[in-house]
Amino acid sequence: MTTYETDWTRQEFKAYLMLNCANADYIETEDEKEMILSKVDKKTYKRIHKEFDHDNDYVRLQKIASTAKRFGYTKDKADVLLDRMKKLFMQDHKMNAYEQFMYRGLKRILE
Repeated sequence: MTTYETDWTRQEFKAYLMLNCANADYIETEDEKEMILSKVDKKTYKRIHKEFDHDNDYVRLQKIASTAKRFGYTKDKADVLLDRMKKLFMQDHKMNAYEQFMYRGLKRILE
């Protein structure tokens, strides 16, 4: 059985999570990229983006779930992350069906 544990730092986890959200509709806009880069450094962004591009949807969610569990997110910390994810989804002023689905899934994983 394959495990999807990571050795990411919280910063790397944040980058991966934000990339996952930005790509929920399969389009990563320049505004979304800028928002991610406002939260993580460019080196981390590039390194994590490379890993993200290599992973499929299933692996991405497994890595997110595993890492969130390892960090032991409390409800308050999960709420902060979810708020950031919502802001990222709303970069284009609307949450489409893909983004809504992703948000609900991440909410279940993180809480």
